[in-house]
Amino acid sequence: MVLFEKTLQEKLSDLYTAEIAELSFILECDFKKEDEVYVFDDYLSDDGFLYFRCWLLLKGKEFFEDIKADIQSFVNGKYSFNIGDCWAEGLLYVADEAYAQNHEDEESIIKDTVYELYPENDYDSVERSMNREPEGGVELQKMYPKLVKEMAELRSN
Repeated sequence: MVLFEKTLQEKLSDLYTAEIAELSFILECDFKKEDEVYVFDDYLSDDGFLYFRCWLLLKGKEFFEDIKADIQSFVNGKYSFNIGDCWAEGLLYVADEAYAQNHEDEESIIKDTVYELYPENDYDSVERSMNREPEGGVELQKMYPKLVKEMAELRSN
């Protein structure tokens, strides 16, 4: 269970990038269409972004690798997901809940152990920084034209 939690924390950290934040804006944030240009809000809550990254992880290893390489792979035709709820907070508690099945009075022991052994994997650290500032607003359509068009049209229906 420690290895599972360690790997989970590493993968969540791997997804802490501007590109993944931008995917979150496109899939989750409010937007409007002005003169054929989609303008996205770019609000990113810490908890919401963490739950969004959990959701991405639950889509599988191949998807994880594809989305890390290029967020536009979300619309490459290989994947089909319900984007109505892009949060998977429950993934954060899997190891501790599994451990608790046979050990009473041991809350968060797995997560705490991993934090102690591998502090560099802390996906929730205030010291963590992205590779660059995420873009929002009209910039997203310029950067990811196919992704924005398909997701905005889908979300508008």
